[in-house]
Order: sequence, then C-alpha cells, then structure tokens
Amino acid sequence: MKVLKSENINNFFNGLKNYLHSDEDKLAFLKIDEILENYGIIADARTRMFYYTLLRAIRILNQRFNIEKDDYNIVKWFIEKTNCKVDIFDIIKFNVDGPENLEETRKKANEIDDISKQSDAVLDDNNPDFSSPY
Repeated sequence: MKVLKSENINNFFNGLKNYLHSDEDKLAFLKIDEILENYGIIADARTRMFYYTLLRAIRILNQRFNIEKDDYNIVKWFIEKTNCKVDIFDIIKFNVDGPENLEETRKKANEIDDISKQSDAVLDDNNPDFSSPY
C-alpha cells in the first residue's frame, strides 16, 4: 500500500494523466454491460456511464493500463451496496456476493403480488362479507 504524503500529492495527481487512456477500456466497458445484465439492472446511458467511469477511475488511481479482477469486484460491490436497502453494518466489510437469482426473486415478487391481490379482494368495499354497517 502506498502512502500519499502531502509533499508528493501534486506529483501523484499530475502523474495520473499518463494513465487516462488504455486500450483495454472498450473491452472493459463490454464486461461492465455483462455485469449489469447479470445483476438484472436495466441501465440507461447515465447509469452505464457511471459504472464505466468508476471502473476507469479505479484503474487510473491504481496507476495501471490494465484492468484486474479486483477492479470488477469493486464495481460489483458498488452495485450490491447501492441498489438495495442496507444497514451500515453490511457495508463495513468488502465482500462481493454476486448477483441474486433473478428467477427466484421474480417468483417471490409474484407470490407477494398474488397475496396482495387476495387481501385487496377480501377488504374491498364492495365485498358483502366486509361491508360497513353504516
């Protein structure tokens, strides 16, 4: 781990200019599209650009022209921690669980919808079993 000292900070950031462009970026962006698809994220251009820029920033700050597996894991961590409700305790560790099973999630969501529809039908004002005495 490198320590950034205040007397070197200008040299560090000026040196990052050397890493702005990489031949791997275009292929890496395709990998980001694949990751988003695996997580079931329907991303617009702005969201895709956010994750592209995040990956590129990780590469640049690590002063590399190549993108490593850990770089993709950081992107996955961001996806997992920003697209859901999490407790602060859940984000203090760096772990990547991978995308959830989308079929299982859809099945659960459909079950919840079915139960909600049944409840709505029972509590409907037009239901004679639950009509108001007033």
